Amino acid sequence: MDPNYIAFAQAYSARTNVVYVGANDGMLHGFDAGQGTPAKPGTGNELMAYVPRGLLGGLHTNTFANAHYAHRYWVDGSPFSGDAQTAAPNAANAANPGSWATVLVGTLGAGGPGYFVLDVTDPSVFAESSFANSVLIDATDTNPATSPVAGQLSVIGNQFSPPVMAMYTASQSAQIIKINSQDPNGEWGVIMGNGYNSASGLPVLLIQSLSHPGRPLYTVPAICTEAASACVAAGNGLGAPRPIDVDGNGTADIVYAGDLLGNLWKFDISNPDHAQWRVAYADGNGQPAPLFTATGPTGAPQPITSAPAVTSDPNGGFMVVFGTGMNLTDADTTDTRLNTVYALYDNQTMTVNLAARLPGADTTVSQVVLGSANATDQTSASASPIPAGCLNGTGAGRYGCLYQQTGGALDAANANGVSVGVSSDLTREQIDDQHYFGWYYDIPDIANGNAAKVLANPVMMSDNTLMFYSQNVASSSAGTSGSTALTPTGATESCSPVALNSAVTTVNFFDLFTGNYPDNTITVNSAEYTAGKGNRFQINGASRFISDGADALSATGANATITSQPTAAPAGRRVGWRIGR
Repeated sequence: MDPNYIAFAQAYSARTNVVYVGANDGMLHGFDAGQGTPAKPGTGNELMAYVPRGLLGGLHTNTFANAHYAHRYWVDGSPFSGDAQTAAPNAANAANPGSWATVLVGTLGAGGPGYFVLDVTDPSVFAESSFANSVLIDATDTNPATSPVAGQLSVIGNQFSPPVMAMYTASQSAQIIKINSQDPNGEWGVIMGNGYNSASGLPVLLIQSLSHPGRPLYTVPAICTEAASACVAAGNGLGAPRPIDVDGNGTADIVYAGDLLGNLWKFDISNPDHAQWRVAYADGNGQPAPLFTATGPTGAPQPITSAPAVTSDPNGGFMVVFGTGMNLTDADTTDTRLNTVYALYDNQTMTVNLAARLPGADTTVSQVVLGSANATDQTSASASPIPAGCLNGTGAGRYGCLYQQTGGALDAANANGVSVGVSSDLTREQIDDQHYFGWYYDIPDIANGNAAKVLANPVMMSDNTLMFYSQNVASSSAGTSGSTALTPTGATESCSPVALNSAVTTVNFFDLFTGNYPDNTITVNSAEYTAGKGNRFQINGASRFISDGADALSATGANATITSQPTAAPAGRRVGWRIGR
């Protein structure tokens, strides 16, 4: 580890904790949270408020004091933070020779297109007179004459994605990461999907440099898999990304992310030459192609908005698991088409070239090289490993190359107030013998007039257990404005009470490699469910679950906890597979 980073972390280990939250007053606010201890709980005082540049022009025309105020969204995205280098190391800077900083990344969500990056290293020095120095990038300004990303405005949309955390370190952002670069000092960046409703309608991977001079924005476009007009009309774009460091050298090499047309894309960013970054797969005509396209039982594409979970497979390659569903328009609250969880085996060959040498550097570095269609031309992408005829119809059994997991219907709430479901079972050996390329599970729950959706990022737990939430979103019995655009216009405001059907959330546990119920014992409301007795749980009266770092879940309304405890690993079975970073 960089000794300069160790010194940086130690220097700020006792700094004041700050809770950052966007608000519909047009500002990102930071509140004093102290040290998070009973002795130093924090004051709750506001330490800073930042108005993104793209919102400055509208605040004075649509104020809360205006008698004709109409609700709209402003700073609506979920911010995330992490440590990164924001410039080249500088030995002359005795206080911070490594140029390390804690950066915060925010988006406007439904408030508009774009994002911003702030240096929030030291809350004790926040001051209006000097805060401009803390603004590293503000890409919310849509004026080409003043925007720092003027050349890429057409591909930047509304970014709704939940922050993506590291697979096995829940407190670490996966999106703020070192990237492959020809810069001899190395380079840090923020990896994002471009969001929805962009002018182009394309799914585009955004990689915002944090440390290269000028802090350029790199873009890696995929393509519209339908007519261009259809992509624009659908507001298509790229959702939450999952970066993967293949060789464990600390840089992101590949990225998985989905779009609203059901395409799961794999991006190859392993080359130090950014001009060589590309979609990892191509069709027979050499055009970028997704790893997979999710299609529901009715034959309609299934939107992917959350980030996949990815782990190495014992047979080589990666298992990539993701869920479908979106909650972006009024129509989503009445959509009863089933959503699905997919786990795919991506076995594209990957080799590590240890002879790569950066310009100006004295040491060799590893470079990941993905398999290509032409052994002599590594810029030629290969075809997806998922067979072209995998989708062979409609209905529940529509995929010929994926094992269909079934069952799991929730029963009536038991004495503990828990509804329980159990999915089907098949061994990994059976799946391998039948040459399946993964599995899928159609989530059966219909509630509040809509099908359950996977809106939060799936996560990996102990013993190769996949955990994800499926949610039937809230719906109201009173009128809402009929917004169909992906930037909602909001509900009709009234002083009269409105009946609201609260969101219903189910927590699900599946074996990553087979889709079976896991071998774990799961405790719900003090009742234990051993393997085969339950792997889907909905707590009566609970509207949401909150996870912590101990594989525990707690629910509001029912005062319930759910914990997952691994059983002893069978002989010869590896309990977990971790991707080195």
